[in-house]
Amino acid sequence: RGPEFSFAAVITFSGPECWGTRIFDFCNDHGEDSIYVDVREGMNETPEEPGSLLFFVQRGDINEGDNLQALACGGSWIAGQPHLYLFTVSATGVMRVYIDGQLAASQ
Repeated sequence: RGPEFSFAAVITFSGPECWGTRIFDFCNDHGEDSIYVDVREGMNETPEEPGSLLFFVQRGDINEGDNLQALACGGSWIAGQPHLYLFTVSATGVMRVYIDGQLAASQ
């Protein structure tokens, strides 16, 4: 698989204008060996509803359909509320998202 990875930050989302943005994006080259998190709207796409985060690990070239893993973390942010987010990948490929020290999603 690969080495372990973690990224932590205190984040306050401002609202719907965050939809479609990235919290972080680390890669070797464009579309190759990437680790990133996308900010998404909630299920009903209303500003009042908690938004979602999508955590991705891409091994190899995305254009060649290589190994892409995704972990959805629904209801993970509300506009104006700061939280501590921790995104981890174990040496065996287990992905986890923690919010304020509590496990929010895992795969």
